[in-house]
Amino acid sequence: MILIVFLLPFIIYVSSLNQTISLGDSGEMVTAATTLGILHPPGYPLYPLLAHIFTFIPFNSPAWRVNLFSAFAGALTVLFLYLLIYRVTSSRLAALGASWLLAFTPTFWSYANYAKGYVPFAFLLSILFYLKVVSTNKAISALALVAGLATCIYMQFMLLLIPVLIIFVFTRINYLKLLPLFLIGLTPYLYLPLRALHDPYLNWCNPCTWGGFCEMILKKGYTWELGQAGLIQSLNQVKLFFALMIKDFTVIGVALGSLGIGIGLTRKRKGSWFWLISWIVLWGGVCFLSHFPIGEYTEKIMKGFFIPSYLLFTYWIGVGISFFKKIGQESFKLFLIVTLIFLLIIVRYPQCNRRGEEFASEYGRNVLVSLPFNSIIITHTDDCSFPLYYLQSAEKLRPDVKIVVYDLIMVPWYRDQLKRRYSFDIDPYSGSGTKEGDILALVKQVKQPVFCDRRAYLSLKKLPLNFSQWGIIYKIGKDPQWLKISENLWNSHYRYLSVFRQGIYRDIAVRDLLEIYSNCLNDLAVAENNEGKTLKAISNLRLAIQFNPDNETAKANLKILTK
Repeated sequence: MILIVFLLPFIIYVSSLNQTISLGDSGEMVTAATTLGILHPPGYPLYPLLAHIFTFIPFNSPAWRVNLFSAFAGALTVLFLYLLIYRVTSSRLAALGASWLLAFTPTFWSYANYAKGYVPFAFLLSILFYLKVVSTNKAISALALVAGLATCIYMQFMLLLIPVLIIFVFTRINYLKLLPLFLIGLTPYLYLPLRALHDPYLNWCNPCTWGGFCEMILKKGYTWELGQAGLIQSLNQVKLFFALMIKDFTVIGVALGSLGIGIGLTRKRKGSWFWLISWIVLWGGVCFLSHFPIGEYTEKIMKGFFIPSYLLFTYWIGVGISFFKKIGQESFKLFLIVTLIFLLIIVRYPQCNRRGEEFASEYGRNVLVSLPFNSIIITHTDDCSFPLYYLQSAEKLRPDVKIVVYDLIMVPWYRDQLKRRYSFDIDPYSGSGTKEGDILALVKQVKQPVFCDRRAYLSLKKLPLNFSQWGIIYKIGKDPQWLKISENLWNSHYRYLSVFRQGIYRDIAVRDLLEIYSNCLNDLAVAENNEGKTLKAISNLRLAIQFNPDNETAKANLKILTK
């Protein structure tokens, strides 16, 4: 049974595993794992150390190997939850149904098939929760060690200190004796300054200095401001959490979890208050401390933070299912659970399937193939920067290109890094006080051709500079050959097959990335029409609408040309 509990989700995760990177932090995560680099604050030092083990797999792409780490960690999380629930309820069916229900929630599944830290963190939490239930002296000692390790992969674990302190008050366990083991678990943080001494490809904050290390751990300049929108925004995020719960676990799953909470509290099941308080702290802490701006991206950003609370709700679902263990035949209940789980897999597979999702890697390749030798590319936002990091460092594509991140240009450690690696000395111009001013100073300083992606272009076009469209990027400076070069890139070099694939994962970040293609094609079509190339313009406008069916400008232009 244990092997089956692990194998089913693992096989499904691998079958839907992304073969390359995804948008968001994925490219950065794979880069750090492949090169043993240093991730963005607070550093997550345990992640690259564990994920790096999977880079030794002798086949498939570097990204696929690191993505496999998430699938493996996800399946192990499901297994430990099964063991936890079985130990508490003595019901294999309850443990099986609850753990598999979590395994195939859209949120957990979609994070288990690409490189991201949420699922590996959930794996460590599942071990920690299981050890809490075992409660032998050795288990409690191991729990302290795992708690330290969990903090090294995700600092959200610190929220659990609240229920831990409650246990300290109401139990006889001497947690002070466990402090040395917890501190041993924190030793991966030494990786940050030690690795920074070698200046790896990815080296956020350069934490080999005390100031850099503190900036890394405290997330200075890389966090949302607490209290940014207050109570109303927090309550909206609570509303989002429960809406996601119903969407992920279904109404039946939420009902079973609520039943489990009621059973645990009314029958005074051992440890019930700890599980309940921990669950509330994990989702409540996220909702009341994060304060992400309300908008379309809120659900995309927030749902990963809710995974730890999902683990504890899965425990309650198991308790709820166990209420029916004396009702009906075991064989029929097993058939019912397996049937329902497979129906969930079939229905949810298209929305969670990342196999064939190449939006990020295709975009990155298209940017790099657009650039002449020894160029500088200014990128804006993670979705545009991290694919270039991955392709250049892990796949060794275009090492001659110098990548400058618009968002970091005013950060002191990043300026030092540009000076150290590329001899770009922006310090004399730091008095400009704006990112745009520092970019202007950089452009005036260098002799290499400078390009920027579209998002950077939208921020820089107000500067006293000329821009020439260059496929999906922009060259800073006038170039009379830009139209011919752009057409050649689109006709002969760009690859965008994933755009037209059906049944693969898409989210708002994918939509926004496809808008870049669509808007650049529209601009190209306008220029082609002005040059008398009406048929080419019509063809590119139709392609622009395929990339983004909501591109009203392209639709209007197409309507004019096809009258």
